[in-house]
Amino acid sequence: MLCASINGVELEYIVQGSGEPVVLIHGGIYADSYFPLMAQPLLANHYRMINYHRRGFAGSTHSDSVVSIRQQAADCNELMESLDTDRAHIVGHSYGGTIALQLAIDAPSKIHTLSLLEPALVGYVQSVSELIPKLESSVDMYKKGNIVQAIDSFCQLIGGSQYRSVVDNALPPGAFDLAVADGDTFFKVEQPSLQSWGFTPEDARSINQPVLSVLGTNSERVFQQIHELILSWIPRTETLILPNATHMLHMMNPNGMAEGLEHFFSRHPLR
Repeated sequence: MLCASINGVELEYIVQGSGEPVVLIHGGIYADSYFPLMAQPLLANHYRMINYHRRGFAGSTHSDSVVSIRQQAADCNELMESLDTDRAHIVGHSYGGTIALQLAIDAPSKIHTLSLLEPALVGYVQSVSELIPKLESSVDMYKKGNIVQAIDSFCQLIGGSQYRSVVDNALPPGAFDLAVADGDTFFKVEQPSLQSWGFTPEDARSINQPVLSVLGTNSERVFQQIHELILSWIPRTETLILPNATHMLHMMNPNGMAEGLEHFFSRHPLR
């Protein structure tokens, strides 16, 4: 991977292919979650794919202090600037979806379309109460120094009991070990930042670009409610229901995700 100096930190990135630019913003836990999607010919052969490791992941700069979602959005904005990318199709998964939404608020000119892959708008739906005890259990494991168990517990919660086979088969070797190594980022840096982040209906209505809301058929109820929230809040939202997938959407069904994204991008080409 290449490395860019952005806002005082180093960010790893890779650019693949040519055509209309697509920027991929990964979620928490797995830095290389887009690896299967990058290999899909429908996207790889027709688009300029920009995939990067956010602060605190893999070889990008790590920090012990809380990094706001607004700062993460600024990182994405500056990386695009450094790559001479004025406007792009933006794709954000989970925590990366909240960053994509913040980017849409702070730098709307950078976004041609916005694809939201089950963004982590968990504080805005009632069913989050069902997850809180299990989330607290994972956090307690982490605080006790049981980081492997904490990551495993959280991944089972949002990805299903078979998540590990998905990780081992779909992602580069050592992906789970890398997630453990990056665990401090997830628990110490990003969880507090997510809790303090604000996103209002007014913010949502200000997003005028075409939006694709993606939901896995096997995802937890909290993500179903988030999908419904997006449809009701953001004006130009379309839907992609991804078969045979939990919250690990593009890791479980990269072909279906590539088809859905390509169909969305082709209906809204850059002019």
